[in-house]
Amino acid sequence: MPTVMRSTSRIHLLASALCLARALEGQTVAEDLSIEEILRTQITSVGRKAQQVAKAPAAVYVITQEDIRRSGATQLPDVLRMVPGLGVARINGSNWAISSRGDAWQYSNKMLVLVDGRSVYGRLFSGVFWNAQDMLLEDIDRIEVIRGPGAVMWGSNAVNGVISIITKKSQATQGGLLTLGTGTDDHGLVGFRYGGQRGDRLAYRVWGKFNARQYRDVGTAIFRPNDSYSGSDRGLVREIGPLADTGRLWRTGFRLDWEKSSRDTITVLGELYGQRYQQRSWLIAPGGRLQLDASQDRPAGGNLLARWTRTTSPNQDTTVQFWADRNTQSSSIYNITMSTADAEVQHRRLLSDRNELHLGGGFRLLSDSITSGPLRFLRPSRTDGLWNGVIRDEHQLIPNKLILSAGIRTEHNVYTGFEYQPSIRLLYTPAKAIAGWASWSRAVRTPSRSERDLQILPLGVASFQQLPVLLQVRGNSAFVSERVHATEAGFRWQHRQRWSVDLALFHNRYTRLASVEPGQLQIQWQPVPDIRQELLFSNGRQGTSRGGEIALSANLRPWWRLLGSYSYLNSVSDRAPGFRDFDGRLTRMDPAHQGKLQSHWNLGQRWQADISLYAVDRARRSIPGYLRADTRLSWRPSRIQEWSFITQDLFNNGRLEWQPELFIYAIPTRRAVLLRWTFQF
Repeated sequence: MPTVMRSTSRIHLLASALCLARALEGQTVAEDLSIEEILRTQITSVGRKAQQVAKAPAAVYVITQEDIRRSGATQLPDVLRMVPGLGVARINGSNWAISSRGDAWQYSNKMLVLVDGRSVYGRLFSGVFWNAQDMLLEDIDRIEVIRGPGAVMWGSNAVNGVISIITKKSQATQGGLLTLGTGTDDHGLVGFRYGGQRGDRLAYRVWGKFNARQYRDVGTAIFRPNDSYSGSDRGLVREIGPLADTGRLWRTGFRLDWEKSSRDTITVLGELYGQRYQQRSWLIAPGGRLQLDASQDRPAGGNLLARWTRTTSPNQDTTVQFWADRNTQSSSIYNITMSTADAEVQHRRLLSDRNELHLGGGFRLLSDSITSGPLRFLRPSRTDGLWNGVIRDEHQLIPNKLILSAGIRTEHNVYTGFEYQPSIRLLYTPAKAIAGWASWSRAVRTPSRSERDLQILPLGVASFQQLPVLLQVRGNSAFVSERVHATEAGFRWQHRQRWSVDLALFHNRYTRLASVEPGQLQIQWQPVPDIRQELLFSNGRQGTSRGGEIALSANLRPWWRLLGSYSYLNSVSDRAPGFRDFDGRLTRMDPAHQGKLQSHWNLGQRWQADISLYAVDRARRSIPGYLRADTRLSWRPSRIQEWSFITQDLFNNGRLEWQPELFIYAIPTRRAVLLRWTFQF
């Protein structure tokens, strides 16, 4: 508490200095959106159609390009910190734990992430490889984050939420852009973009990004395996010397937007990337034990997306989309190649003045190959198909006041067969500035390849009557989908042009959650005596989560904008009847309380200042609560260039944001500074 008090005092002093600078400047400029403009922002992720934020029957939060720029972030996960109810924690230099409404870990398997409609959710571990999700942040138009199930429109695994990243159209990125940066963590940050046109209907852009990162030595750390996944043998508790993570990454891509006619629009985009990280990891030593050593991760890949939209009339449109993705994850633990091809069609039609119908369907082909490493699968290579179909009807029970939306998605996968995911939503807008909504949804998280097909995974060493026992995890062909029944309600209120409040409450009931059950105990005599405990993936847990989020936005002055939010999460899970769940390994302990406050000042025609505060409650067993402060001061000497001085985690002297994960060593974070220059031509 004294540390937080001292930090708060420093922030008050900095805020006072900024206000004084504004008074000395004498001129102001208002660049931020008004409250009404924010609520009128068009989004597409809730109903897969353009609709205003104020009229979306879901807990949705929009991050605009201006929000991204003023955050000072250089990585996508840092941008997501501002979303109410979203947990974001850095594990080390390349791994993150990100999830909505709980169950965050390295592979948060209940959070679906989309980039321009392309899913980046992987089936091998059921999650997102965040180290492979990087892009030129200046190209992002907005990020739409849905808290709560979005399975009807986007499919399985959108259990706790959807993160939809939408990039700008090529028409909005004409000309050139160059950004350079250097700092304590980002040693060399380079980004470029150039956009052009051919006639009035065809526009394009090409872009690239390079970043050399090094997270500085952070001193001695203590690792306790019983806090993670490597057993509870006291002999493994040790001190580790100075730690450092380094990384080199490059990414390049293009986008083409063609208005072929007044009815037809064609979009084609693609990218290639390569990365290399060096970090501390728990590696498999001879005999299956774990040892801490340096490892190198080399993610690489590319993707291509093509979309054709025909708008027959304002009341009817059809979209056909195809995308393909191929990526590799190469490390000391595994070498994996994953390929995905997806084709879908979506059709929207207004049947009457009060009734709108949405139909869709698609097919996805998934292929992977595990070529080496200690992870062994029953089938090292596998190719499967996934079918889906959706129908949703939106009916105005009271024109422009009460809207009922009901839909169901049917999917078929090779592991569990048909899965049904229904949803019903109700939106009530008694006045222009007031809206209330409620929903009920059923969503599933389908099994991952590892949970069904894993043959062996050495997990570490435990103790049994002072004898070492080697733990080995195996897949289970009986593992089925996790389920959630989610009930939500929300309220939005806009007070004139200056204030807005967005409140969401939820109650989720989970069944058939993943667990690890003890299997056979084996004694091996050759080449040396060894005791081995088999652990099987199973569905042996159940639980509930409930809570809420409230977000407030205020334009206090033409030159001062304030954003704030608070979220509460109460998550409880236990063993289902008849299951033992080995040591509660998969029980997550997410922060119960999170508070976020952002203040944006426009200090005259040339200066801007921003402060973002994040207060996070205790997480897991050993991660204490903390206060994070990010600041940004920018100067525009001319219309085409900007200088920014950025600090991240200003008052942090070294602390963990998250625990170690499977084979992943966690390193403490420290304050970082960055100087960035942006030039447009």
